[in-house]
Amino acid sequence: MSFFLDYIKDAGDGEAECRLEDIMAFASGSTHIPVVFNELPSITFLDSHDKYPTANTCSVQLRLPSMYTEYENFKE
Repeated sequence: MSFFLDYIKDAGDGEAECRLEDIMAFASGSTHIPVVFNELPSITFLDSHDKYPTANTCSVQLRLPSMYTEYENFKE
């Protein structure tokens, strides 16, 4: 979770390859925060060796890989 929070901070500061809006669009399908969520957004960590994040935009669920031990590798 720490790497993801660091990445969110970097995105907010303009120091990441994407913007906060891009992360929101990936996780929810929209670049804007909805007035009402049908379900609360959630973050799940993948136990597998998947290298890339995935998302379920219907349930606003972001699935992050947990295999990384270095922040530089995570943010690539």
